[in-house]
Amino acid sequence: MNSNKRVLSVFLFVLFYFKAGTAFSQTLYIPHPEIRYAVNNPNFFLTAPNISYQTPQAYKVNAAIIPLVPKNTGGAVPPNHYGQVITFAGTGKAGLVNNTGTNASFSAPLGLGADVNGNIYVGDYNNNLIRKITTAAVVTTLAGLPGKYGAKDGPSTIATFELPQGVAVDKNGNVYVADSFNDLIRKITPGGTVSTLAGQANVAGFANGINATFNSPTGVAVDNAGNVYVADQGNNLIRKITPNGNVSTLAGTAGVTGANDGANATFNAPTALTFDNSQNLFVADAGNNLIRAVTLSGNVSTFAGSGMPGANDGQGAAASFNHPTGISTDFYGTLYVADEKNNVVRQISPQGFVSTLAGNGQSGAIDGIAQNATFSYPGSIVADNMGNVYVGDVSTFIIRKIAVTGYKIDKALPAGLTFDATTGIISGTPTVQSPSTNYTITAFNAAGNSSTVVNITVNGNNGALPAPPNITYQTPQTYYVNNAISPLSPTNSGGAVPANVYGQVTTVAGSSALGNHNAVGTKATFGGPAGLVFDRAGNLFISETINNDIRKMDPSGLVSTFAGTGTPGEINGPGNTATFHDPFQLAIDGGQNLYVSDFTNNIIRQITPTAVVSTFAGTGSQGTNNGPKATATFYNPEGLVFDPSGNMYIADRGNSTIRKIDASGQVSTFAVLNGGAPPVTFDAGLAFMAADANGNLYFGNTDQVELNMPASFPKVIAGSGRPGFADGSGTSALFFGPNGITADPIGNIYISDSYNNRIRKVDATGLVKTLAGEGGYGGNNDGVGSSATFFHPLGLAVDPTRNFLFVADKGNNLIRKVTITGYGIDKSLPTGLVFDATTGLISGTPTFSSPPENYTITAYNTGGSSSFVINIQILEISVVFNPIPAKTVCDADFDPGATGGGPITYTSSNQAVATIVAGKVHINGPGVADIVASDGTSQARQTLTVTDAVVPAITISPSSADDCQGNAVTFTTTVTNGGTNPQYQWQVNGQNAGAGTPQFTSYSLNNGDIITCKLTSDAVCVTSATAVSNPVSFVMDPPIATSVKITSSANGPVCAGTAITFNAIAFSPDVHPSYQWQVNGLNVGTDQPAFTTTSLADGSVVTCILLSTGKCIINPSVTSNAIAIALSPPGQCIVTIPNAFTPNGDGINDVWNVSALQSYPGCTISIYNRYGALVYNSVNYPKAWDGTVNGKKLSAGTYYYVIDLKNGKKPIAGSVAILR
Repeated sequence: MNSNKRVLSVFLFVLFYFKAGTAFSQTLYIPHPEIRYAVNNPNFFLTAPNISYQTPQAYKVNAAIIPLVPKNTGGAVPPNHYGQVITFAGTGKAGLVNNTGTNASFSAPLGLGADVNGNIYVGDYNNNLIRKITTAAVVTTLAGLPGKYGAKDGPSTIATFELPQGVAVDKNGNVYVADSFNDLIRKITPGGTVSTLAGQANVAGFANGINATFNSPTGVAVDNAGNVYVADQGNNLIRKITPNGNVSTLAGTAGVTGANDGANATFNAPTALTFDNSQNLFVADAGNNLIRAVTLSGNVSTFAGSGMPGANDGQGAAASFNHPTGISTDFYGTLYVADEKNNVVRQISPQGFVSTLAGNGQSGAIDGIAQNATFSYPGSIVADNMGNVYVGDVSTFIIRKIAVTGYKIDKALPAGLTFDATTGIISGTPTVQSPSTNYTITAFNAAGNSSTVVNITVNGNNGALPAPPNITYQTPQTYYVNNAISPLSPTNSGGAVPANVYGQVTTVAGSSALGNHNAVGTKATFGGPAGLVFDRAGNLFISETINNDIRKMDPSGLVSTFAGTGTPGEINGPGNTATFHDPFQLAIDGGQNLYVSDFTNNIIRQITPTAVVSTFAGTGSQGTNNGPKATATFYNPEGLVFDPSGNMYIADRGNSTIRKIDASGQVSTFAVLNGGAPPVTFDAGLAFMAADANGNLYFGNTDQVELNMPASFPKVIAGSGRPGFADGSGTSALFFGPNGITADPIGNIYISDSYNNRIRKVDATGLVKTLAGEGGYGGNNDGVGSSATFFHPLGLAVDPTRNFLFVADKGNNLIRKVTITGYGIDKSLPTGLVFDATTGLISGTPTFSSPPENYTITAYNTGGSSSFVINIQILEISVVFNPIPAKTVCDADFDPGATGGGPITYTSSNQAVATIVAGKVHINGPGVADIVASDGTSQARQTLTVTDAVVPAITISPSSADDCQGNAVTFTTTVTNGGTNPQYQWQVNGQNAGAGTPQFTSYSLNNGDIITCKLTSDAVCVTSATAVSNPVSFVMDPPIATSVKITSSANGPVCAGTAITFNAIAFSPDVHPSYQWQVNGLNVGTDQPAFTTTSLADGSVVTCILLSTGKCIINPSVTSNAIAIALSPPGQCIVTIPNAFTPNGDGINDVWNVSALQSYPGCTISIYNRYGALVYNSVNYPKAWDGTVNGKKLSAGTYYYVIDLKNGKKPIAGSVAILR
């Protein structure tokens, strides 16, 4: 088999298991590790979700809503609570127990890694072990010797580590460990062999090459080529190790702390690393509070964080962290950060936006969702490839698990409504009113996420139906050719009209191709859709006569097969094994059981909500037998409906009868039609049925629609009984095959006029109108009203919102919907005018004349309708009226200049702005007015805009001023409405000063002087020509002299090497002045008010220079008094050796101060640990020992010293304790 064939076999395997719905758990021999990774990763072929909701939604208080289900055309969303935090493993107490979940224990889990199978590996810092946790939370020891520390290689059961931290796993299953205290990078093979990949045990340094050294490495990551990258924390470097162990420096400057980007970058305690799938390397730069990005060529950039400690979310540098110590990335590029000192877990999008995933900043170990959970110093983190993030919670010694799949919503829903984070479904019963509010819902899977906005309003409950509209228009209207009209809006004093286009036809499911493919919306296919019915949850059920099955479309548009195999038959049982033969109309009862008129099987079927199919009535034989439903017989039952009392009615087409099944299961003949004779043609006879809230039955019967009221005989309400097409009242209307039928709650009857390829509507008065459909030979065009086309439409159903009529477009194999709310108009408006069917607004510019014409506009909502007749005529225009230039309130009366076929008269629409005086426009005030010019036969309109008189204003800055005596002070003006040549007059204390310019400078201001400026404007049309600025008061600051005095802790002569402390006492207005200490005129010490030294010679002179900044200081630099030091003769000095010191950085006893050694030139000090190993050696002891070796802190304990004074006497030996 060649490699191409091997790859092909892999993908055949993958596709097979997707089809079977089985997880990727089988092991294959695949030569390429990248392909092996794909097969073991269940999300390798997953796509991100793509969700949407039907929006906006308007609900009523105390009325249960139809569950609002998201439509997802992308990848599946796991049923998790996004952001749910649980304790995955660990008891919460430090320990070393292998067990399952919370029965296991750890001690400071400072490193986490994950393999492709979802196993987690832990750098168990204080236990000196590497632990492994399976996906079932079973904890074992992978490598290391419990209770032992060291750097021994070999089998995992005898190998040792010392304070291991970062862990990474390559695609072959090798585990790499940052063995921090050993200064090593270790490797653990899948077989359990531990080896040293790079570094020298306990040798801290930054040498590259095969014999490289590290300094406290804390983080590791592996690229696709098997190179290992190291966060070398003590060296502030990012290092790279090739598979053969050759080490190089990728980024950073050894030993230099900083946050510089670029090729010469610097870091501050880089702690952890991660690669994304594009091989971008990211670094948790803990000391800098930054997340850095490093290219494989070594170029560094700051990806997120401001550098200042904080917890702000935001884009890139707008975000902040506080000592981020862990970092990981998921399969599709989202970064996750263990923000240690903030006690939170952060996430960063591939575009650099930082948000808080979980935690609220409080320290603790509370499980919960997102900000309801708490952490305690989360120090390590890893994301697996299954949509989970694991966190090492260091202070509580536990491993936490965070779900990053599922749904989340950005704010709480109105009271009574519930958001199910596992499904994204909104349900419940609202209990309080709530204004229109946008809610952002996001769906997450392991491939990515999708967000959408749904708008929800909760109104007061004023009954089951809203009030019908009550619209009027201003009429009649006369408009003029080529003159834009003022938009004409309806006045509605009734119920609100939804912003829909009445009669709009839209295809919601199906592609027109014949088939039975299940998918979302128009990607699905159907075979002869016939009957439709909605359940309480908003699911639409569809019977198919060609496919012989029952399909289901959920509110998101997802089509599935609910029952039926597609093979004709009458088998009962589970939906996926049951069979039907020509199923037609559907009905549903209060228990949400579905009923089917199984036409060719001559029976009525029942389907439970769990899709179990049984025979409800009929034996399967043709007949007219009444009685118990199990023995009754039918002949081609087609129509099926329940009345409000729960009685079932059946249009028994072959017998031309209406049959009834009561609550006890008894079948009877309710009505006989057409003399009981069977139909002679398929387009004749009984068809579907409908029932209204009053129990009236409606059905189609040979080109007419009939009504059967309770306890009465059927009567014709529409249609003549002969085929044809005509709208009209009652029997004057014509139908051709009225098959599908349904009723809405307000008495309208909708009919699918199958052979006319139209949808018809009969209102409560019996008037028949065509709602949608062009007629003709049929088609599948979407559009409004007669611009849409159908092909043999059958079943109808009004949706739960009552805004839409759904149509089973049988000949097209489509499911269509027709909007039955909004506005409609009975005919086209004159050319150039536009009718907006969502608002009822008429607008535009007429282009041709038109005689007076009545137009009927109807508004529809779910409570009813309202019609109004408006009369419109369009006249030619003879008036020429040019636009009017903008005016001000100062302008004189003017003639707008219109001309026409006769004398011109003007009118104004706004008397407050302008009136007509002696044939001219007289301006009264600011605003807008329409000026209409008329010559007696036509009119023209122009808009007059009048602006108010302007108000000059002036301000000067600064608004307050203080400065030192004799300094120049400058003030500047800011002017509004000053005109083209404004004039300025400056004043000091009311007396004129300066030149007439926008700026004024003075060297002679005194304390308390008041400065102002007067503006004289030459602008046209002003309220006043002058304005005076804000007053500014001047404060004069006095001169200040600084001084400094120093004192010494030495009173008289001291022995050489004695620590002497000098303190500076400063007088300065500077809150933080600088100090420069000098010995014999040479700079020493640090910028602090105290200076301590042990290296002064006899006669040394100590001084301090004080440097101050601030206003009006006359001596920024001043030198203190001098102090001379005298040393005692060596014979008078005794060597004093402390027996302990505490190097903890608090400034007290941080070093081992041995006095008087400077009196013994060439003296040596050697210090040994308890094993006799030399840990410190010094000649002349120039600097007191701080308890470290090679820059690394020694552990607390007892150490042994030998001091040789080189004076011919026996060396001094003893012990010293390091206390931490």
